[in-house]
Amino acid sequence: MKIILIFILCLMFLLFASGVNAQNTISSDIDSEGVEAWNNKGNMNYILGKPEEAIQCYDKALEINPEYVDAWVGKGFALYDLGRYEEEIECYDKALEINPECVDAWYNKGYTLKELGRYDEAIECYNKTLEINPGYLGAWIDKGVTLEKLGRYEEAIECYDKVLWIILEETDVRYETGTEHADAWYYKGVALEKLGRHKEAMECYDKARELDSTSFPIPGFESIFTFTGLLTVSYLLRKME
Repeated sequence: MKIILIFILCLMFLLFASGVNAQNTISSDIDSEGVEAWNNKGNMNYILGKPEEAIQCYDKALEINPEYVDAWVGKGFALYDLGRYEEEIECYDKALEINPECVDAWYNKGYTLKELGRYDEAIECYNKTLEINPGYLGAWIDKGVTLEKLGRYEEAIECYDKVLWIILEETDVRYETGTEHADAWYYKGVALEKLGRHKEAMECYDKARELDSTSFPIPGFESIFTFTGLLTVSYLLRKME
């Protein structure tokens, strides 16, 4: 799975770089009034594995426009890499004060809360994410994983089944990594195993293995070839380390 993400990140980086004016993203003599330029420079530094430099750029963007939501979210990503989780969550909260429907802020806040063991709060964030975008597959999967942490296996299975149903219907699908189909089968297997339903679990694992070694899902594939998609895949790779 990580190999797939690395391949996607490299491909996306090359495609994006080919269409970006380097003077607007990497050059040190960025127009001091260019909030988007500072934000883009922060994004590029983040992708290049330089979270401290990225934060400096996001801060510059926020000095110009304290209500620039993308900079708050990007800064949160970078703070995650530095292990500064409470500050990261504060950035997402700030983004949500400005735009209560910022799906990336809700989702990533939920993910970090889950990592901190604050499972009930994480589920609330995933629920908010899914209110805004019911087709956000990653949120369904992570909600299921969090429910498993609480021993709520039947509810977790419902989340994975929702992912499988959405993919079958192919409506309003948001693929973040392209692995969600296999992930849903795998984690459903884990939940079934916890319930002692071993035969069903093995069937799910078999499905996951088949999918993990085949093609990238087509619906929604183009959505990752945006700067937000590029940031998200980079962010997910760091979480897997």
